[in-house]
Amino acid sequence: MSTTPRIGVIGIPGKWSTETLADAVERETGFRLLVDMADVHLDLQQNTLYAGTTNLCELDALIVKKISAVYSPNTLDRLELLRVAEQAGVRVFSPAQSMLRLIDRLSCTVTLRNADIPMPDTWVTGDVDSAIEAVQRYSSAVFKPLYSTKARGMCIIDADQPDTELEQAIRDFKKENPMMYIQRKIELPGQDLGLVFLAGRYLGSYARVSQNIPGIQPFIVVVATSLTLRQRRWLSWLDGHRHCSGWISPPLILPKRITARLSLKSPPLVDFRGPKRALESMPLHSMLSMY
Repeated sequence: MSTTPRIGVIGIPGKWSTETLADAVERETGFRLLVDMADVHLDLQQNTLYAGTTNLCELDALIVKKISAVYSPNTLDRLELLRVAEQAGVRVFSPAQSMLRLIDRLSCTVTLRNADIPMPDTWVTGDVDSAIEAVQRYSSAVFKPLYSTKARGMCIIDADQPDTELEQAIRDFKKENPMMYIQRKIELPGQDLGLVFLAGRYLGSYARVSQNIPGIQPFIVVVATSLTLRQRRWLSWLDGHRHCSGWISPPLILPKRITARLSLKSPPLVDFRGPKRALESMPLHSMLSMY
């Protein structure tokens, strides 16, 4: 009896990141199954969840790379289907219940805020007058759909315009977004921060820099005294995908004791000292200090 795990990958067929992950799983297991959730059907009478001729409830695990190309309430329905596979004993990465809290922008925000995660000033309302008040308070506000990625459907509404135009802009947004999610517009320096966890265990932090900033050639700086096997594997993955991810040079490892003072024209960073330290030292303001 074979002990090789049968692991399926859920994603968008033909997309580079999905195909790359499916290829990597096949190299490790000898089994390749790429699942498009648009083609999956659930039979509750038989408790089966089929993708083509494969019952996903009989797999060992499912890795979700992309549940749908565009986020919408339909995305939540796809995640509900995965709960059936979980009930049958299939391990889903990440768990469906965890992903359900992230697809809806409001649900994700409330979850983060309840955990005291800092975020821009946020105002949520279905009332136009209340939304006008938010814009006037923020001076400039970003209106965001509850279901979207890559800034789709977002718009900026400024307070320094005639009242009638301000109200009309809000009403236009409200036509497609009855519950309006509004955040104070903040200036971003062309960089952002990501934290990486595996099975609830912190692996590292990284900052990405836009390739559109003149004079910047991105590369990776790692701050660590020593690296665990998991951290080295993660860095190896980053190195292998740096050309596709916007990183140009290979990772450079610096000891913790070395202090690196980095300006806005500095490269992305990877920090293995813990999420709290990473958040404190990597907000990416005009000057960045790491110890």
